[in-house]
Amino acid sequence: SSIQNWGPFLASHGIVCMTIGTNSIFNLVNDRKEALQDALISLKSENTRINSPLFNKLDTNRVALGGWSMGGGGAQLAAVEDSTIKAIIALCPWIDPVQITVNLLNHDIPVLFFSGQIDGVAPPSTHANVHYNYTPNTTSKLLYEINLGGHTVANSPSGGQGEVGRMALSWLKAYLIEDSCHCPLLLDTPLTASVYLTNITCPNYGCTDLIATNYNSSATIDDGSCTYSFICGAITGVNLTDVIHDRAQFNWDDMNSATCVVDQIRIRYSHDGGATYSNKTMGAPVGNNAPCLNTSKLALNLTASTTYEYDFKIWYQDGTNVNWHASGTFTTADVCVNATNMTATATSTTQADFCWDAPASSWEFVRLQYRENVPGSSFSNIGGFGVMAPALCKTKNGLVPGTEYRVMWRAWCNVSGGPYRSPVWDGPVIWHQPTIIRLEGGTTINNLDVYPNPSRDIFNVSFTSEDAQDLKVRIFNLIGEELINENLQQFVGEYTKQIDLATYPKGIYFLEIKTNNGIINKKLILQ
Repeated sequence: SSIQNWGPFLASHGIVCMTIGTNSIFNLVNDRKEALQDALISLKSENTRINSPLFNKLDTNRVALGGWSMGGGGAQLAAVEDSTIKAIIALCPWIDPVQITVNLLNHDIPVLFFSGQIDGVAPPSTHANVHYNYTPNTTSKLLYEINLGGHTVANSPSGGQGEVGRMALSWLKAYLIEDSCHCPLLLDTPLTASVYLTNITCPNYGCTDLIATNYNSSATIDDGSCTYSFICGAITGVNLTDVIHDRAQFNWDDMNSATCVVDQIRIRYSHDGGATYSNKTMGAPVGNNAPCLNTSKLALNLTASTTYEYDFKIWYQDGTNVNWHASGTFTTADVCVNATNMTATATSTTQADFCWDAPASSWEFVRLQYRENVPGSSFSNIGGFGVMAPALCKTKNGLVPGTEYRVMWRAWCNVSGGPYRSPVWDGPVIWHQPTIIRLEGGTTINNLDVYPNPSRDIFNVSFTSEDAQDLKVRIFNLIGEELINENLQQFVGEYTKQIDLATYPKGIYFLEIKTNNGIINKKLILQ
């Protein structure tokens, strides 16, 4: 009879019910447990059996077990072994009082117990009540003892004047279907209950918006019931974009409406925990009667690698104002560091190579610009938009022989360019584009030698001039500053000289020998 009663009832509410019958061979609670486990396997298999009327219609991740008498005890034992079960309903459950222990019912599956007040087969005092108490308090559980009910009082949803069906359906909806709207029904004690115990708590629905007229401080889930008066409120939609080393842009929603016209908005931000603030104000002064339409503001001159706190204040033209709110934090990026040790080396009369050391921070490209080293000349780019990382050299063609040039450079840390870049253009490095290039040797200068190179202090320079000629020997640094200058008139023969750079900073220097026929360059490395 329970099969005929519960099956149609649950099916009418969208819950498929599969029932099993038992005979004398199932004379122990463990037999009921195993039968229920087999029933679960059979039910799930119907979802994949092609000819089944339930093919692909079951949610096999939402399965509940129920059982009567020994079947109720067996359902709990099955819950101990199978944590995928979503809910248990035990109808007047029976387990041998001698065998029942706390460990036997140690599971976390939500369980609903029905019992009859005058059940002579499974008296509540030795069965359902014990089952409820032995189930862990961390497990959602409910005990409904039906007044004057016997052992079969819960075998039909009509038991307890229909409260059995209401409670069972609410339990399955709350824990099997996971629809928390049915939870409050479980806290409503039926009139037919002689004992009603539970440890469950239900979500508290209501309006959770602080600025709503019906805000409910005890509500835990917003039910969409919030109502509002025409009070102009706090700024919403605050977010930050383009946060780099020295700037950040604040953005927010347009707070103007037919009933609320913004008079002024102020942002304040602090890098020292609120000890001091900087302010940005839109729509000043208050009371100017002109609507403030701003929805963004750029903050400049920030400090790199620094965390800032911020909040907003807003005034409306109806006199309403909302004090500091919409607070948050942001952190500026590290400084974009420039390239270092730039060198310019003439490789032919019309060509020069530029090389540098990579910036110490993350970078995207380096821009180079050059011009003739005369006042009033204009800069031109080398490499167009920039020399993209990780390249560390760039060749420039089309230079004019016999011309002196200067080059400057700057690194960018954003691949698109923009303001995230090193603070200034560095340089200049000055170089002379020769009319003739002789790298070493030739008919005018032979056997050029510089040693040791690299050196910690002294460089020995030697060469031979085969013909009498005017020579100019000089040493200069990376930015073109001349350190040593020696003029040789009609020099012929072997030249030797010690050049002491011990008092100069470590780095790259250049030896230049200017002859009647061209220029010879040699790089010196001071360690």
